[in-house]
Amino acid sequence: MQVGKWRFSEVVFIGLVLVVQGLGSALAKGVWNANWGLLSVAERWTPVPVWLGVAVGVAGLVVIVLSRRRVA
Repeated sequence: MQVGKWRFSEVVFIGLVLVVQGLGSALAKGVWNANWGLLSVAERWTPVPVWLGVAVGVAGLVVIVLSRRRVA
């Protein structure tokens, strides 16, 4: 199934990566005070707030939900 120029499975995969990277980073930083994921790489150059990880994870959920609604 096509969604724009992306196949459906690719859109869901991108959403899942955003969810795991964003929420995983926020969880690691909030609970264990440790860096994790791609946001930890960004933190080497600039301070990254915890809410940014949550925002990336929510953006991933939005991508997944919107891709599922277009298919139906």
